Amino acid sequence: MIRVIWLALFALAVAAGETDARPVRPVDHARQDKVLAETRDRLAQAVARKDIAAVARFIAADAKIGAGEGIASLVTWLRRDPALWDELARTLALGGRMTRPGQFDAPYTRFVRERGVAHEELGVVIGRGIAVHEAPTERSQIIARYGHETAVVKRWWVADAHAGPGPAATPEPWVEIQLPSKRRGYMQKRWVRWVGALHITFAKRGGQWWVVQIEAGN
Repeated sequence: MIRVIWLALFALAVAAGETDARPVRPVDHARQDKVLAETRDRLAQAVARKDIAAVARFIAADAKIGAGEGIASLVTWLRRDPALWDELARTLALGGRMTRPGQFDAPYTRFVRERGVAHEELGVVIGRGIAVHEAPTERSQIIARYGHETAVVKRWWVADAHAGPGPAATPEPWVEIQLPSKRRGYMQKRWVRWVGALHITFAKRGGQWWVVQIEAGN
C-alpha cells in the first residue's frame, strides 16, 4: 500500500513539472539608501528615454566602461550595439547588492553560483510560474514551471518553432534548459538571466552615487 501511495505521489510530481532547482530570492539593497535608489531610478528613466545627455550625468569621469573609460566609451558602445540600451534597462531593473560600504553592484543575479553547474550554463529565472515547454513554441506542452530559481541552460538562443519568414513576424527567442531529470525543455529567453551578463557598479563619492563600471558578460 505504501509503495502504491509513493508511486502516485511521484507521478503527481512529474505531472506538475516539479524541479529541484535552487531558489534565488531577488535582492535589492538600493532601497536601503534613499539617495542611491533615487539615483538609480533617474538613471533608469534616462535609459528608457535613450537620452544619452541625461545618462552622462550619472557616469563618473573615470568609470570603466567595457574596454574604455568614461561617457565617450559608453557612447561608442551604444552606437556599435544599440541593443545595449535594452540590456542596461534590464540590468537596472533587477536589483543588486551592497557589496561593501559605498559600493552597490547590479543585478542580484550576478552573485549566484551553483555547485556542479558550469558558469556559462548557469541562469536565473527572474519571474514566477514561468513555463518550460516541450518545444520552443507556446503551442507545445508545458512540462515544468520555474519561479525565481536557478536553471541549467544548454543553449542561450533558440528560434521559435513557428517563427515567420520576416523580422516583424519573428516571435521572441527561447533558451533550452536541462531539467533535474536530464530532460530538455524550452523557456522564453526574457525570463532567464545569465549570471555572467552585463553588470553595473555604483560607488558613493562625496555623498553622491556614481556609475563607476559597466561591464559586459564574462
